Amino acid sequence: MLEALDFDINIPLPHHFLDRAFAACNDLTLTGKAKIELVCRYLFELNLTELSTAGTLASVKCAAGVYLARELIRLEYENGKSETDDIRIENNGSLGLSVTFETWPKALGLSMGHEDVTNLLPMVLTYVQNIVRTLPISNINNRNYEAAFHKFSNRSYGRIAQSSLLLDADYDFIVQDIRRKMASNSKRTNIDCPEEGRNVQQTTLRMNM
Repeated sequence: MLEALDFDINIPLPHHFLDRAFAACNDLTLTGKAKIELVCRYLFELNLTELSTAGTLASVKCAAGVYLARELIRLEYENGKSETDDIRIENNGSLGLSVTFETWPKALGLSMGHEDVTNLLPMVLTYVQNIVRTLPISNINNRNYEAAFHKFSNRSYGRIAQSSLLLDADYDFIVQDIRRKMASNSKRTNIDCPEEGRNVQQTTLRMNM
């Protein structure tokens, strides 16, 4: 088999799954898709030093990055802080203009192979923690993240690391929302499968520490 493949075997990386995400992000403009890509690539590099996620599937890392990037865009738009036209606005004729934007629509979940967003949330929390460590107000040692931060503060990468999308986000709200969803899923799982429910609770506990 290896000879048939000419030994051309690559380890799947989160980046390899981004095209699937873009194909399903029809609710975003080209500017919005570009922002999603920059945020995701930044998250992937911040995560390179996270040994705790070494065994996480590349597709999960990618989907979690897309989820967080879309959530940041959604919150920025809802709070009226968006400086660019990232979300596609539909003209419904007599009904006027309308915007329908979900953080994780069904089509995107199907395209990424992760319809159940609860499986992504622990990884999303890790990404949030990584970003928070790079914020100017953070007093946590961020030495492991300096290289990625400086790289993505460069003009070539849209200065995404220092963009208002990341610097002004309400991460407390995002974390609380994620933990609420994880806790809700844990309760449902406990009813259907007690053993799996305990695993979810342990993951939540580790994130709280």
